Amino acid sequence: MRALDVALLWHMHQPSYRNPSTDVYELPWVRLRAAKDYVHMLEVLADYPDVRVTINWTPVLLAQLDDYAAGRARDRWLELAVRRRRSPSEQRFMLQQFFSINWERFVRRYPAYERLLALRQAAEDDPTYLGDAYWQDLAVWFNLAWFDPGAVRRDPALRALAEKGSGFSPADLELVLERQTAAAATVVPLCRQLAARGQVELSTSPYHHPILPLLLDCAAAREASPGLPLPAEPTGWAHDARAQIAAGLRAHAARFGAPPRGVWPSEGALSQATVELLAEGFGLAWIASDEGLLARALSDRCDRDGEGNLLRPGTLYQPYAVAGGRLAAFFRDQVLSDRIGFAYAHMETKAAVDDFVGRLLLAQRRLDGEVGAPVASIILDGENCWEHYANNGDDFLRLLYHRLSTEPTLRTTTFGGYLARHRPRRGLPRLPAGSWIGANLETWIGEPAQNRAWDELARARARLLASGTPTEPPDTASGPWAALWAAEASDWFWWYFSRNQVGPEVLFDEMFREHLRAIYVGLRLEPPAWLAEPLTDLAARERIHAPTGLVRPSLRAEPRAGGEWEAAGWVAAETSTGTMQRGAAALRRLRYGWSADGLALRLEADVDLTQLEIVVQLGQPGDGRADLPLGVLPLADVATFALLLWNGPAVRLLRLAGDGRWEEHASQVSWALRDGVLECLVPVETVRPPRGERVELRVALRQGQRAVATLPTTGTVALALPPTREEGKVC
Repeated sequence: MRALDVALLWHMHQPSYRNPSTDVYELPWVRLRAAKDYVHMLEVLADYPDVRVTINWTPVLLAQLDDYAAGRARDRWLELAVRRRRSPSEQRFMLQQFFSINWERFVRRYPAYERLLALRQAAEDDPTYLGDAYWQDLAVWFNLAWFDPGAVRRDPALRALAEKGSGFSPADLELVLERQTAAAATVVPLCRQLAARGQVELSTSPYHHPILPLLLDCAAAREASPGLPLPAEPTGWAHDARAQIAAGLRAHAARFGAPPRGVWPSEGALSQATVELLAEGFGLAWIASDEGLLARALSDRCDRDGEGNLLRPGTLYQPYAVAGGRLAAFFRDQVLSDRIGFAYAHMETKAAVDDFVGRLLLAQRRLDGEVGAPVASIILDGENCWEHYANNGDDFLRLLYHRLSTEPTLRTTTFGGYLARHRPRRGLPRLPAGSWIGANLETWIGEPAQNRAWDELARARARLLASGTPTEPPDTASGPWAALWAAEASDWFWWYFSRNQVGPEVLFDEMFREHLRAIYVGLRLEPPAWLAEPLTDLAARERIHAPTGLVRPSLRAEPRAGGEWEAAGWVAAETSTGTMQRGAAALRRLRYGWSADGLALRLEADVDLTQLEIVVQLGQPGDGRADLPLGVLPLADVATFALLLWNGPAVRLLRLAGDGRWEEHASQVSWALRDGVLECLVPVETVRPPRGERVELRVALRQGQRAVATLPTTGTVALALPPTREEGKVC
């Protein structure tokens, strides 16, 4: 029987936890994972020299490991652990966070640590019931428990601390933290050793782990999810995608001495545009994703039997040529990968490994010569699952590697090693957009909070580009550029997905807003006021939907919007109560979009618009602090260049001249105003900003010179300019 190649890829990723305002790391997971998982994974592999695997390291994770190894990184948990005196609020934080590890596998493994948990529960999280010794012991145990148990057994000093159990001194804590620093410093040298002996292929991802298809075109999400709500702002950020890829490759080569042959795109997310970009002069040989994308590309399911085994494994168990043969694409066996990630932790070790190997052997029999050089791709997160396994996964990994290196008809390989012996026999003319989560992109876009995050990122990015600040690449950037690249990471949008908003990860919302704030501060602009409150709260109050096509306004100002406004984007007023919201309730909705003749707007209100002044404010990214005519309020980070004002039977158009003076122009605006509805059509030349390709829009109602309502209530609606007219039509 022909041997079956098994290509294991362990993906290692943590986002940038550094707060750009303070330089303090907001979360400790890089430091703790180094001690518990990264070194352990490499050391176990080194004991099985016949096993070949691919390990994917994201550059942003390795950069943070470098910071910890060099003593440059400090995180909130670390600073709190070493503090001699702690306030009641800090003690409450420790009670909440210093048991953040699997209780069954790690807390209860150590009776002394379990006693601290019992005392916490008895005190009902009230720190006043707990003495000074409790906090020192808790600081040591939290950090000690985040070591691989085997490392604690093998290290006499750590083992002595575990046996001591309580009464720890500051020197005991210092010892534990020194070992964590040593673990962080060990990861890269161990990787280089394993790669040098041919046992490990090291791969990378785009620098800050962004979702490449969404950077290139957020509308790609609708390939798998037709009708999915999209952000009001389009993306089309090919420069950013290319920069994130190039920076990842440079950082990898600098750290490991050679460029990678392959890339794991963030979250396995691909699209045809992404594939073409990755094939564009980066010197890559392979990429990888999920079986769901392959099934969509072939319009054919990867059918399985009632036990989840592939009926026709030959379709999945081979690479495919993509981008005209410039890249090979591997697609993971979803069931086998997910069984390691989610199922085997709850099984006895031998039964779990028997199940895994048995499924591979069954697939091998079902291949029956269908593929000349079959390869099973097993790709999963290499960090998060192990705390749910007995002994941090050590028993499972050792038995798995033993079986894979001794099973006569199975042979482990790396993706690059496979391609050195075999080439893809089939090609895919087009790869649909999707990821390894549901073969779609809904985990990062489509819900109100996610879309609001994309919109605010787009606005901050537009400010940065308009400022003329020289571009800095992600691997060496500082200031506002560093904040922009970090804000593009997939992680923030993952946590804004409603299914993932649990636990202390509200910190992710704070961190995303801190990155956006750093962009404005770096540009010496006043940060938008909304940055002071959770983005999820804003998204729940105010909804923005992007246009889906051309608008064909009839300009009749009917009480109900007709079908001609069906493709319009819209922003709806906040519905909560309070002083700010009561004013906003005068306006219900603003519909907007491009028609064949210009910008179409429909304003819907619960008041008689004929009795108020209506101001349409058009702007571009820039400093909005300059004085505006007629008492119109400026926007902090939008430079207003034109104003449309309705007050009575006529409309006035004012534009900012090159010398900084405001000039009134003859208006070519068509409009209809009746009771609570204004519809208008504004020529493109009126809307076109002096520079840039986007126009920012806000509508206000005024009584005298006092604004009584605005839409949007915070920020602006931003629109990319339409293409120029060619052959008598807008195309």
